[in-house]
Amino acid sequence: MALVELKSMKHLEACHIRMARAGANLTVRELAVKSGMNKATVVRIEAGYPVREASLSAVKETLENSGVRFLMCSASKDILVGVDTD
Repeated sequence: MALVELKSMKHLEACHIRMARAGANLTVRELAVKSGMNKATVVRIEAGYPVREASLSAVKETLENSGVRFLMCSASKDILVGVDTD
């Protein structure tokens, strides 16, 4: 099973963001502040509501800077969320 780093956000779903935030040990408020947005926007993302791509991109980048890795299985296209423990 080959895993590749997820570059596109089109496969990213609300559950992946929630798992990533929990894995990075961030509250919704902390993620919002670090991403430079309103807490309500993060809540909308995690609830699966449509948001601007720039908002989703900022959250994804913030999570990645917090040690989260979004990986895709090349065979099944499943998304895996991992957190660096270093």
